[in-house]
Amino acid sequence: GWHCINIDPTPGSKRIFDKVRPRDTNLQLAVSQTDGQGYFYMVGQQPSVWNTLDRDAAASVAQKTGMEAKTIVIEQRRLETILDCHLKGRSFELLAIDAEGYDIEILKSNNFARFAPRVILIEVFLPSLEAIAASEVYAYLTRAGYTLYSWLNPNLMFVRNDSLDWEDASQIQLLPAGQLA
Repeated sequence: GWHCINIDPTPGSKRIFDKVRPRDTNLQLAVSQTDGQGYFYMVGQQPSVWNTLDRDAAASVAQKTGMEAKTIVIEQRRLETILDCHLKGRSFELLAIDAEGYDIEILKSNNFARFAPRVILIEVFLPSLEAIAASEVYAYLTRAGYTLYSWLNPNLMFVRNDSLDWEDASQIQLLPAGQLA
């Protein structure tokens, strides 16, 4: 019964989302720190986990695989812009980010004072909790009022601090939606 905003810059992705998730808002664009147009680098057979907005990452993949990236111009929007347009003042519970290394840029494109989901799921490919704790994603979300709640490599779950019961830190529990502080 959830309604989502699904975002993917890969050509043809909106058509697939419209078929599979017709009640959702499906957008074929990239989330970036600026509104406008940008470059998207597509590598290999589509869809591909090597597609990226990062030119250096595309060059690295090309060097490792021998497959040159195809560069296309795409529409890009800040996450704040997208949420402002499509949420129309409503809040939301979950933000899931899987952007092949572009995750911090997506986080930075949001205004957490206006749009602060209770839970953020994000891919961070790091080998240990120590490395995660030293990461830019961890520092950014901690400053934004989130706590790292779970790690199932490579997925991190951050929970907004006011959604946690801190009475007994050894038994941290998510509060039901109706009991938010």
